[in-house]
Amino acid sequence: MKTQLLSEDVVRNPSKCTDCGMCVPICPAQALVVDAVTKKVIFHEDKCIACELCVKICPAHAMEIDFED
Repeated sequence: MKTQLLSEDVVRNPSKCTDCGMCVPICPAQALVVDAVTKKVIFHEDKCIACELCVKICPAHAMEIDFED
């Protein structure tokens, strides 16, 4: 039997995001920040550690898990 590791990435669905900012303070990697000028939430994917805290707290379900094989 062969097992295969799956990598998972957190992705932001901009069409669902309401820029409420609930995800920003919960992110331990500071991958989610609010732009000071536009007040929009910015997701820095390169900083994300896939802890999934933002996925659990997002009321709009804009943060999602993307499984890749």
